[in-house]
Amino acid sequence: MTNTNEHKLEIDDFLITKTDNQGLITYANRSFMSISQYPFTKLCGASQNIVRHPDMPKGLFKYLWNTIQQKK
Repeated sequence: MTNTNEHKLEIDDFLITKTDNQGLITYANRSFMSISQYPFTKLCGASQNIVRHPDMPKGLFKYLWNTIQQKK
């Protein structure tokens, strides 16, 4: 599902996910699920880039995870 809709966050909204060492989602808070429009059953075990905006370069997530794995 590609979502190009824009959503305004409220001041108290925090988008939180947790992933394992491979970048697969293990937790998402309600705000994240609401904004992403994915239920946890679709997010759990999915790659974090499931929510990548179509204009975001694919290589950015690879760079992000390489940096994290190098503990930088």
